[in-house]
Order: sequence, then C-alpha cells, then structure tokens
Amino acid sequence: MRKLNLLLALVWSLVIGIACLITINTNVGGKIPFKDKFVHFVFYFLFTILWFRTLDSRFPNEPLVKKLRIVFLFGFCYGVGIEICQGLFTATRSADIFDVLANTTGGLIAIALLYLNRSQKLKD
Repeated sequence: MRKLNLLLALVWSLVIGIACLITINTNVGGKIPFKDKFVHFVFYFLFTILWFRTLDSRFPNEPLVKKLRIVFLFGFCYGVGIEICQGLFTATRSADIFDVLANTTGGLIAIALLYLNRSQKLKD
C-alpha cells in the first residue's frame, strides 16, 4: 500500500506540473466564472490528500500535526514553483498570485478535513 500511495502522489504531481505548463485551450468548459481557480483548488486539494497518505503510511508514528505541516509546506512550495515556471518558461501561461491563493486554499481545506477526520477517529 505504501508504494501505491507514493505512485499515486507522484503521478498526480506530474499531472499538475504538465497541466500547468502546457498550452491548454481556454474555451474548454465554456465561460464558467473562476473555473481556472476551481481547477487549481481541486489540484491541490487532491495533491495534499495523496501526499499526506504517502507520508502517513511511511511514518505512522510521527505526530499528525507535523505530517500535515510538512505536506502543506511541500504543496505550497510546489505550487509557487509551478507559477514561477509558468512566468519564466512558457509563452502562453503567466504566473498568477490568485492561482497560488487557490492552490493554498485547496491545500488548507484538505488539511482541515484530514485533521478533523483523524481527530474523530481518535474519539471513536
């Protein structure tokens, strides 16, 4: 199970990297307001959950808050790095602070749900 968690987290990270660095037809999905920000939110919501599962399976005895902090910081840095790469290395994409905000929000919501879920399991 540990290898599967790692594989899923790595593949998802690669999907995010590729999707954020290639040219994509912006007309996909029509003119839905903030669809780009919603996609960023979902990308990093899932990123956080997948990397938490990986870390949690590899280090089950580490404190929950420490694992959540590590995963959040990793996701934040990865998202900022992708935005910097968009600004520096692509002609059709640009760095956007609001994408970073959407990424961060997705990660924070995932962290909160993971924390609440684990806290609830400890009570049961």
